[in-house]
Amino acid sequence: MTAALERVQSWSRGTKALLVGIILLAIIGFSGVLRAADDVSVSSEQAVDIASDRLDFQPELTAVRLVREGIGLQPVWAVSFSVPGEGNVEFEELLVVSVDARSGEVLRVVRD
Repeated sequence: MTAALERVQSWSRGTKALLVGIILLAIIGFSGVLRAADDVSVSSEQAVDIASDRLDFQPELTAVRLVREGIGLQPVWAVSFSVPGEGNVEFEELLVVSVDARSGEVLRVVRD
């Protein structure tokens, strides 16, 4: 144990700061993973219903994914509606709506 302690004490201040930073990031990351299902009150189906209010075309494909954003790891449903394109065009129509997974509020609407 003493040899390990002496080794750590011999590290530079920058190396110790880097190690502390990595440990803090790991703790923040794991805390978000551990509470992943605890703080989501809007289901994926509800998110699709909320996002579909923004549609102005008939989508062929619908996808929904739970993502976490920001330092507080806010849960957000990313709902995408699309019509595949032809040739070199990936999508003829594409709409992505971000829905707060706690409140159901529409956070962003991106049309491509």
